[in-house]
Order: sequence, then C-alpha cells, then structure tokens
Amino acid sequence: MKKIFTLAIASMLTLSLLAADRRPTVKLTTDRKFEVVIDGKSYASALGNTMDVSLFTGGRHTIKVYALRGGLFSKQRKLVSTSTFELDRKDVDIRVDRSGQILVKQEKIKKMNKRDRRRN
Repeated sequence: MKKIFTLAIASMLTLSLLAADRRPTVKLTTDRKFEVVIDGKSYASALGNTMDVSLFTGGRHTIKVYALRGGLFSKQRKLVSTSTFELDRKDVDIRVDRSGQILVKQEKIKKMNKRDRRRN
C-alpha cells in the first residue's frame, strides 16, 4: 500500500511539473519570398507567410536571410541580412521586411488569471 501511494504522489508531482513547463514560441513572418536560415536550418518562405518555428532551446541563435533568384537550371541565393537573438523565457516574433532587414521582438509570456477568462 505504501508503494502505491508513493507511486501515485510521484506521478502527480511529475505531471504537474510537466504541465507548468511552457516553451517560448518563435514566429517567423516575411513580406517577400526569402530563404531564412536559423542556426543552419532553412525555412523557405512565401509572400506574407507566417510560420511557427518553436523547436529551439534557450541561448543565442543566428538568423541569416537570403534573397532567392530563380535561374533556369539552378537556384541562386544572395545574403541580404544577418542577426542574432537570445532565447530565454520570452516569446519571439521575427519579421523580415521587403528589403530583407530583420526585426526581432521579444515579449514576456503572459499568464492567464481569472479576470482574463471572464473577458473572453
């Protein structure tokens, strides 16, 4: 009986800790067709495309933006802009404008309380 209660309490504690952990989200928005490379992983964008690229761990990350030029037999790319950002416990919005400049905006993770639930 003692083992069952110990197992049940340990399971509840583990589940509550896992439920409390929330990773920050990273959203990437572009105004033109660019290839955006974050830490070596390539994300091809379409016009006005927003994508969720949230599989990053904390720390410093590098962003490179390439302009794509379609050739007949090959795809040429030209480095337009590069930037770095620090990912900690904040949500990150990465916006690439028409000229290829990078804007990184970080927001604190909002916690919902009882008043927020009543408004919706």
